[in-house]
Amino acid sequence: MASEAIGGGAAGIVRRVFTNRQAVLLALLAGLVAVFSQTSEYFLGADNMLEVTVYSAEIGFMALPMTLILVVAGIDLSVGSILSLCAVFLGIMFSRFGVNLWIAVLMTLALGAVCGAVNGLLTAYLRLPALIVTLATMAIYAGLAVGMSKAESYRGFSDSFGALGRGYVVIDGGVPAISFAGGGIPVQLLLLCAFSLAVWIIFTRLPAGRRVAVIGSGPEAARCCGIRVERLLTALYAFSGFMSAVAAVVFVSRVASAKADAGTGRELDVITAVVLGGTSISGGKGSVTGSLLGLLVVGVVQNGLQLSGVTDEWRTVGVGALLIGATTVDRMIRGEEV
Repeated sequence: MASEAIGGGAAGIVRRVFTNRQAVLLALLAGLVAVFSQTSEYFLGADNMLEVTVYSAEIGFMALPMTLILVVAGIDLSVGSILSLCAVFLGIMFSRFGVNLWIAVLMTLALGAVCGAVNGLLTAYLRLPALIVTLATMAIYAGLAVGMSKAESYRGFSDSFGALGRGYVVIDGGVPAISFAGGGIPVQLLLLCAFSLAVWIIFTRLPAGRRVAVIGSGPEAARCCGIRVERLLTALYAFSGFMSAVAAVVFVSRVASAKADAGTGRELDVITAVVLGGTSISGGKGSVTGSLLGLLVVGVVQNGLQLSGVTDEWRTVGVGALLIGATTVDRMIRGEEV
């Protein structure tokens, strides 16, 4: 009884403190910035702040659909592998088969949507657990990426294509222009803002977004309301695959190289950002703005640890710890025993 009282009291305190999740995230972000500004003299530099947004944008493309998928109590572990497969596919189409680059980009986006739709069909119509399905396709898509590339990387992309990942929008003589020398707003950040606005409008202002929330509260209840649950779930996973392909295109543009390990480990950053932002892992609750704040926290942590000399392995440990902490807080807010 005493332990239950202590547990209930702790959960109650957490619920009161974390009532405004976004305010807490902003406070956490401010604290992280204060800490990392002391560990590295370069952290607060303008160039480094832009680097944080550039890294965050590629994760953000995948975090947007992940928010919706978690709201319907699903999950997509294959986003990083789809990114890798799409990056390799783009490189092969352009470098090996000589397909026009922009046509290859369209083909890559279509491939991503198909990969996501496969996840959706298996999850929605065969009623297989999303965790198992996307864990399996994560391995399948990653294996295909390695097998197709044969450990090669593909280069030779044009400067116009490079503008997607390395370009900055500047004002030159009163006219917007693309610069590769910095001094403006990264193109991929503008792309993320555009996609974020579109998803926010759909999720909060259109009937389709309300249907997503209803499914998260209970698929059977949603069916009783006349919602075509299977079709909407398939569309969500297809959208996730499409956005992973967008991230792949931007990644290849940024590094000017297509390789099979492009998306390795990205799913951890994506899920951590979304859960940090307040999207419930049990479904029914989530927000685009919260996910974007969580994304910024993950980006700052990754960048700050890197500048502090922390290795890749320990940075992954840090993000994993963030995910465990965010999940624990989520359960305590919902009043579950931890």
